[in-house]
Amino acid sequence: MQQVSSVSCIATDEKGRKYEVQFESDGSPIKVRMIRASDPAAEERRAKIIAAHVEQLKCRQMADVQGVLPRDRTAFILRCMED
Repeated sequence: MQQVSSVSCIATDEKGRKYEVQFESDGSPIKVRMIRASDPAAEERRAKIIAAHVEQLKCRQMADVQGVLPRDRTAFILRCMED
């Protein structure tokens, strides 16, 4: 594991805006997080896709609990997701 005592960065975007970050460590542990700009419409689409996937997983679990046969599983999941 590497230990970093200081970080400095200067950046300029395509519109000429300048960004600067400086960090000096005091030796205590920290968490570094990636921050990114996002398109709200893309985030909404991603959230809908994730919600649909979660719903499908719930329907799959329900099929398992109810003992739905493999041949009937797809139809069961589709009906479940429509409800």
